[in-house]
Amino acid sequence: MLMNHKVVILLPAGRRKMLKNTLRALRNSDWDVIDEIRICENTALPKDVKHIKKLETFVEKVSVLRVNSRISFHNHESRTYNLNMRRFKYFYRSCNEEQTVYIRLDDDMLWMEKGLISSLVEFTLNNQNYIAVFPNLVNNTLCDYNHQRLGVYDFDDIPYLGDEEGHGFSWSNSEFTELKHKKVLESIKTGDLDKYRFPRYVLTDKPRMGAGFMAWWSGSFDCNNIGDDDEITITEDMTKESGRNGCIFGEKIAIHYSYHVQRLPEYLLDEYEKINHGYYRSNNCS
Repeated sequence: MLMNHKVVILLPAGRRKMLKNTLRALRNSDWDVIDEIRICENTALPKDVKHIKKLETFVEKVSVLRVNSRISFHNHESRTYNLNMRRFKYFYRSCNEEQTVYIRLDDDMLWMEKGLISSLVEFTLNNQNYIAVFPNLVNNTLCDYNHQRLGVYDFDDIPYLGDEEGHGFSWSNSEFTELKHKKVLESIKTGDLDKYRFPRYVLTDKPRMGAGFMAWWSGSFDCNNIGDDDEITITEDMTKESGRNGCIFGEKIAIHYSYHVQRLPEYLLDEYEKINHGYYRSNNCS
């Protein structure tokens, strides 16, 4: 509870190792202000389903939303990804309480700065003219552009990230994505995150913005009217229909692991697991 509003996390999930790190990141960031974590079961893999059921039973604040729809899961990876995304719209229909801030969170948000959730909630409630608010997210195309602009990434090593071609590179290039993670991991260990921060970045052109980490206040938009792609519906269609902008809150940082086209080495997950369990703090590395 914060500013007389409930704080509810909406978390479409399935991947066990990712989900473990994301819940640990939430616990390290702002667990006390969170009232509910609604895990949206978005997998048919038996081990993942079993893990989600275990979380529902044993972890405080966790409940599970299950969708009984005609949309089924398939083995082919790209088709599975598209079908799983189409299920997201059903999960939004639980977001109808008054006096509530919702945060839609993918299961691969592997690190969050201390105080991120409370700061994001406060900014959202104090700026209700924005249809949705997004954190300063490492490995997000529009945030990557701002980080390049601030000098985090060298213009000599990668293309300009502020146009359509640069967005495509930032979204799809696995080598660059690995570099993003290596740089931010080093910054976490050395306590040098200020170089990533920027003032609010208002999305006046109403571009498509990743919805994998997104906050909104109850009533900001119609959660019963989300299309097959929640990202397009909220950040493009609804912004244009309402004339309202989204906004990136640049003061607090979180880390997104990967888009489905990015292929990353396993050691990165292990590094986030160490950080979330306090390994580097206990070894005087931060």
